[in-house]
Amino acid sequence: MESLRLAQLNSVVHRLSPLTKLFIMLLYWGTALFTFNIPVLLVMTALALVLYPISHIPLRTLRIILTIMAAIFVIFIVINGFMFYGGKTPLFYFFKWPFTLEGMFFGFAVCLKILAVVMLIPLITSTTTLPKLMAGLAVIRLPYKFIFTFGVAMRLVPLVTSTYFDIMASQRLRGHDISEMNYFKRLIKGYVPLFIPLVLTLLRRTADMDVAIESRGFGAPVKRTYLQDVRPTRSDVFALVLSLVIFAGIIYYFLTQHVSQMGLIIQFQK
Repeated sequence: MESLRLAQLNSVVHRLSPLTKLFIMLLYWGTALFTFNIPVLLVMTALALVLYPISHIPLRTLRIILTIMAAIFVIFIVINGFMFYGGKTPLFYFFKWPFTLEGMFFGFAVCLKILAVVMLIPLITSTTTLPKLMAGLAVIRLPYKFIFTFGVAMRLVPLVTSTYFDIMASQRLRGHDISEMNYFKRLIKGYVPLFIPLVLTLLRRTADMDVAIESRGFGAPVKRTYLQDVRPTRSDVFALVLSLVIFAGIIYYFLTQHVSQMGLIIQFQK
């Protein structure tokens, strides 16, 4: 699996403790979920994008994320464009319903918020092996059932990506190539033969995992040990301090500039 190969690479991000990466991820997510300011969200998306080449993660991983979420983003923008309660600047009308500038930018801000959150997940799952991640969570005394569930959830993203690529290659051999379809044909006919096998395959793997963990005595009241060393190093301290400075600066900008939660909307109105 591609994610397993990437997790074995050596980079600055790979060498960080899993606890450091989880703390940075939570700090990043908290900041992204706190604001609807479009410039702030664009900066955070750019920060995540810069970490991809640093972590030796190929950009095709980001491309598949954008491909899967493109339809969702279009739906969010269209729905908010017509239904946003604060919309005052109509761009066009669909029968009697106006599509407003404010609603469009609000939908765009929601899409950026989701994208900023999703983009950071491969930076954790593709740079940290599952045993090391679980050992890091055990250091802070979390229940093992929670640790196992969290670890499996973190691995779900690369698993879905790998399975999606396999199914897409198989369907291409059968003459179903979405790269030769236009955008609207992809939405209507292109992705259905991909998503249905994807869901069925994931359900089958989930059933196999249930049998595997039960046969290994999952939940037995024993003291567990871990081979991985997850003690923080100087690099972890530096990464934590740098992250705190960056996100403190972002929050300070957001709070002191007296801009609306809508960010660019006020600028367009002026």
